[in-house]
Amino acid sequence: MLIRKPDWVVHQTDKASKRSCIYSIHVHPDGSRIATGGLDTRVRIWNVEPILDPSRAEDDNCHKLLCTMSIHNGAVLCVRWSGDETGRFHGWQAMDSFSRRVYRNAQASAAFGTTDVNHEVWRGVKYLRGHDSDVQDLAWSSDDSMLASCGVDGHIVVWDGKSFERLKKITGHDGFVKGITWDPVGKYLATQSDDQSLKIWRTSDWNLEASVEEPFTLAPATTLFRRLSWSPDGARIVAANAVKSEATIAAIVDRDEWKTDVSLVGHDMPIECTAFNPQLFYFLRKDNDQTPIASDAEHGELGLLVALGSQDRSISIWNNQFARPLCVATDLFDNNIYDISWGPDGRWLVACSQDGTIAFLQFEDEIKEPAGREELEKSLSKYGIQRKGAVLVENVEQLAMEEKARTSSGNRVAQLMGETKPAASANGVNHKAINGSNISTSMDVDSDSVSAPPINSIPNGQTKEAAAPTKERQTVTITKDGKKRVTPLFVRSLSGAPAPPPPTNVTHQTPSNQSNASLGTNVRSTIEEYDDAVTKLPASGIPTKAAGNKRKESDTNEELRLERHRNKVYDDALTGPKWIRSMVIPPIIEKSQIRLGVPKIKASLSRHNPNSPQFYSHARLTHMSADEATKLKCFRGGQEIWTNYLQYAVIFISISLNFIAVSCEDGSLHIYTPHGRRILPPIALEAPASYIVSSDRHLLVITMVGLVYTWDVTLEEAVVHGVSLAPVLQLATYSEEVGRTSSIVDAVLTPEGSPVILTEHGDSFLYHAKMKTWTKICDPWHITSEFYSLHTIRQADKETTLSSVMRRSQSAVSAFAGSSFRGSTASKFLHQDKQMVAFLTLDHIEAQLATARILNSAEDYLRWSKSYAQRLADSSDETKAEEFCAFLLGPVFRSTTGWSPWVVNGLHKHAVLEQILPLLSKNRNLQHLVSEYFACLKQLQGTT
Repeated sequence: MLIRKPDWVVHQTDKASKRSCIYSIHVHPDGSRIATGGLDTRVRIWNVEPILDPSRAEDDNCHKLLCTMSIHNGAVLCVRWSGDETGRFHGWQAMDSFSRRVYRNAQASAAFGTTDVNHEVWRGVKYLRGHDSDVQDLAWSSDDSMLASCGVDGHIVVWDGKSFERLKKITGHDGFVKGITWDPVGKYLATQSDDQSLKIWRTSDWNLEASVEEPFTLAPATTLFRRLSWSPDGARIVAANAVKSEATIAAIVDRDEWKTDVSLVGHDMPIECTAFNPQLFYFLRKDNDQTPIASDAEHGELGLLVALGSQDRSISIWNNQFARPLCVATDLFDNNIYDISWGPDGRWLVACSQDGTIAFLQFEDEIKEPAGREELEKSLSKYGIQRKGAVLVENVEQLAMEEKARTSSGNRVAQLMGETKPAASANGVNHKAINGSNISTSMDVDSDSVSAPPINSIPNGQTKEAAAPTKERQTVTITKDGKKRVTPLFVRSLSGAPAPPPPTNVTHQTPSNQSNASLGTNVRSTIEEYDDAVTKLPASGIPTKAAGNKRKESDTNEELRLERHRNKVYDDALTGPKWIRSMVIPPIIEKSQIRLGVPKIKASLSRHNPNSPQFYSHARLTHMSADEATKLKCFRGGQEIWTNYLQYAVIFISISLNFIAVSCEDGSLHIYTPHGRRILPPIALEAPASYIVSSDRHLLVITMVGLVYTWDVTLEEAVVHGVSLAPVLQLATYSEEVGRTSSIVDAVLTPEGSPVILTEHGDSFLYHAKMKTWTKICDPWHITSEFYSLHTIRQADKETTLSSVMRRSQSAVSAFAGSSFRGSTASKFLHQDKQMVAFLTLDHIEAQLATARILNSAEDYLRWSKSYAQRLADSSDETKAEEFCAFLLGPVFRSTTGWSPWVVNGLHKHAVLEQILPLLSKNRNLQHLVSEYFACLKQLQGTT
């Protein structure tokens, strides 16, 4: 055993002051750092490298002290890293303070109030206030899902490991609680108190499982801590400060009956702290010798190592199968030992003392290489939560399907671990443009002064790094009369490339009795400037406003006031600046129950083909006598292709492969071929368009009064005609007063031309054309589902409509987390009812299955069917499993009418059933069901 005491690890405010007591020490999960907390109210993070190699301590490039945190007013009694390998969370206790590592700064900086230099920057992110007095000990659960603390107030508080919300406050001890530890399996939480007891609490209901008192009845109350430890195999607990026959011991509590038949005897004074080694090792026993000897897997037996720190200033290392310690290090310190922590490989440990120093113990000949992780998992498996009894295989088909399931699962893991291809552009989420063409509009005076360079964009399917856009600059041109003109920067349209970082909300000064509202477009690729929402004469943005279903009868005076106000808005709009103004609001908006926003009338409005940047177009408003007209041009490589004039200002342009759609201020809609030939006469809408988007053959228009239209431009047919957005905006939940509703952040088209509307709160609605109703296909209520992000984050060879919508909805939930009521409510319920996750997960999968069927997406349906089968197998839900199999199998006799063998176009139901049966076979409790449907499927396939 090698012992080092680095004298540079010290807690003191300056070099002249005395060493302060170090109360706690803990090793980072990757073994690269240690954290210490002391009486000087500071937390310090140290580099382990100069401890392992003392020669590195003299190297100026090897920093010993990495960070000093001084944000407390009291002594730091406990420091603990989270268990994940990144150690991104780091908790310490001093008046209930916890911190998390946010980032590391390469530039050194001085710590506030000290002369220490911080080479890493750590920030405190949350204070957890739940105790009435000082906190003594802290522990993370094995999966970091929960954090537990205990203190001198006699209480135990359990916190959520991610949100840090308080989950439970346990009050069962009659004295100071000085030690806490988690069961590695996750079923129990153990605490030790000055009330001379060790209590085990069930994590299922937080009630008392057992109270162990016998070895602690004579224990003195002189120890500052009673740091207990749970063995990594989950089989036993080692407790500090126990007494047996007037000898101070560490008591071993067996998990089976919570008895203390084994004691570790040898220290002269009470034991303050204990720590099990995180690894298992092999040891050999020679004859009747009770001293363990290091061995290997071939000759030795598995054993646990535990370290004890005592007030007698010594550390002892024990094996649970031997009566004598493996080794003892005496007189390490000048005072009590307060904390011990093992390195991740189990071959070294560190300890801290009241004298303000630490000790490093490295084991060389005492132990050999640790056993593999498999041995530890084997030991833990017998304590598994809700472990079902073994079920025997009853037929050969079951074994064959289990083997098939294992093979397919292995291939899937290999695909996930291998290189992934970039996600292709969304199938049906249409943002295509004509080959090499852009459209733009502007208003100016002199046509010769126009300068319109093509605008770079990020093509669909590429990342920001793959196609970083160039910085746009304002163009300064000289007119014929010598005046300078500055071309405004273009604001790109709603359609286009994948979503960039959230843009800045834009507001515009409106008449005095109008109110401002910002446009929530965080998940949309580009934005337009929108008029602000108003109460009576709306020019609301895509953040919408709506009135409820009941409305008061307006009196004559109110009507006169509205008429005067409407006339004022018209005058202000028409006499405003030429380069940017609010569009004229038609009178119909006043009577509309839904009021959406429209873009500002701007100096420039450009659209381009992201797949062919050299192809662009330019349009602008010119003076013709006393009136205005918009000049529309299309260019390719700087050469003009076609030109046209429109009477009113253009507010929207959308480009697809087969046509160009232009929406004007007066509510007219113009559709051209890529070469400028009109396809249809101008379409007259009841109100100006608030948003338009096109696909190869379909065009979607949302008007300012909340009506949705989609047309098949190629066939000149309507797919959706004048459908209201009222169900999407949930008008039934609002009062008769006009109020703000959920913002619409995106709208896309399916391959069949059905619209999909996404709101700022993460809701997504698909219009079911056959049933003529809106269906919600993405709901933040399912945010707690285990599959909520699994299928949206994972990249596939071809992104489908459903996966693209789910990805966008998840982005919206993340961007608007504070306003997503249902998502936050579901998370709160989750803390109260752990079974809620299982039910919501199943409900989420069933909803996605139904959505995939409506979207006619074979890829989505097959993917979610496999997830559904896996979930049914895990939960042993035989009823739903049988119902799903019966739906896919269909009638045995084909004479039955009304049954279709195709679940969606190109996907046979029997093909899906053949895929899910091996997944259901993983649960042998379902083998009768699987065997029956497997036999029926083979019989039907043989007859076809």
